[in-house]
Amino acid sequence: MADGDVIYSTQGSKFVRLTDNATGGTNGQWIDCGEYDSALIAIDFAPGTFVGTYEVDLSNAATIPLNTANGVPAAAGTTSSANVSIPVAPRWIKGRVSAFTSGAISVNVILRSNGI
Repeated sequence: MADGDVIYSTQGSKFVRLTDNATGGTNGQWIDCGEYDSALIAIDFAPGTFVGTYEVDLSNAATIPLNTANGVPAAAGTTSSANVSIPVAPRWIKGRVSAFTSGAISVNVILRSNGI
């Protein structure tokens, strides 16, 4: 599975792999959230395996930004497991490893529409 792959999708929701098995600093890949109202990012640092900082960036650009461009941080970078709730989804979301020491990390995002 690669960054940005859809794990599953139903009417009104989509579960996407935001970051897949990152083993170093990464720029991440922008995910299109245009048809969704909210997002929840599940960051799971497996104990003892990942040491680094993970950041979630947001953008409302009209077209997809370059992966090397960082958007507005959704929250301060995290160094432990966390859920990042985004009650009003932007047009684009990406996750990235901004500081890396060791290990690997995978992160998922759940996108939801309120119309269901």
